[in-house]
Amino acid sequence: MTPSTPPRPVPSVILRHDTPDGGWHFDWMILLENARLLTFRVDERPDQASTAFEAIRLADHRAAYLDLEGELTDGRGRVTRVARGEVAIIERTTERVVIEGGYDGPNMRWGGVLVEGDRWRFERREACGG
Repeated sequence: MTPSTPPRPVPSVILRHDTPDGGWHFDWMILLENARLLTFRVDERPDQASTAFEAIRLADHRAAYLDLEGELTDGRGRVTRVARGEVAIIERTTERVVIEGGYDGPNMRWGGVLVEGDRWRFERREACGG
């Protein structure tokens, strides 16, 4: 039996997205193997959230968002990067995702499960050995 290769860390960002209606949220983005970004809309920063938080799965975004800051096209508001780090996707199915890594603090592990539609629930905890 061949030992499996551990997932390699990939870039990830957390953007604050200020919307034209005066509201805001965070976009949590993680680079995928197809050069797209796995993207979740969250009300709390995943790296600073309480132990559990809700997320809305958005369509994958272009990798350009890893470096993008400022006004968005078509009047969609403005984004500001609030955190950059590296994470590894440990597991990813249509109903579950496990992400491990860090931004400017200890390594964390986020386990997410699909609740319904595009709604997910994540549990956050310090990673083993992190």
